Parts: sequence; structure tokens; C-alpha cells
Amino acid sequence: MAGAEPEDLILRDERVKITIVFSTRSVEFFKRQAEKHATRYQRMIGRSPDAYAQHHSQTPTAKSARTSQPAGGAPLISGIGLHRLCTSSGPAKQG
Repeated sequence: MAGAEPEDLILRDERVKITIVFSTRSVEFFKRQAEKHATRYQRMIGRSPDAYAQHHSQTPTAKSARTSQPAGGAPLISGIGLHRLCTSSGPAKQG
């Protein structure tokens, strides 16, 4: 690439900083999983919405791909492998 700078070749994820409140149960779950997989729980939590969005934008709505809605709670994430949240550097690149 003539005239391209190395910085121009780096793909960067756009991030938006938000404040969100999680249940103690959810945070403890991510802390336990992060410890098992030698990663940071904040990183796992941050990757969860990306993995959820990617999974549901590629998978046709089917009974196995839907989320369940517990009484009085938000939908539970389904169909996302926990290992992806622990080991990947983010959502898989499309190619």
C-alpha cells in the first residue's frame, strides 16, 4: 500500500464508556470464571455484549437461539460459549 502508515493498518474497536449496574450474583459469576481461565472479569463482562450481539446478528431466530426471560429479570444470554469470552480478543472477524 503506497503511502499507508502502519497506524492506518490497525483495526480498532470503537468503544463507548457507560455506567451499568450488575447484580452481585452476576459479578461473582464472572469473577469465578475469570479466575478459572486466568483472565480479568472486567474483560469478560466487556466482551459479553459484543458476543451476544454477534451471535444474534448471525443466527436466525430459532427456539435454541432465543433468550429466556426470568420472572422480573432481564433476558439471559444464551448460545454464547463462555470460553470465547475468556480466550478471544473480541468478536470473531468476518472474512
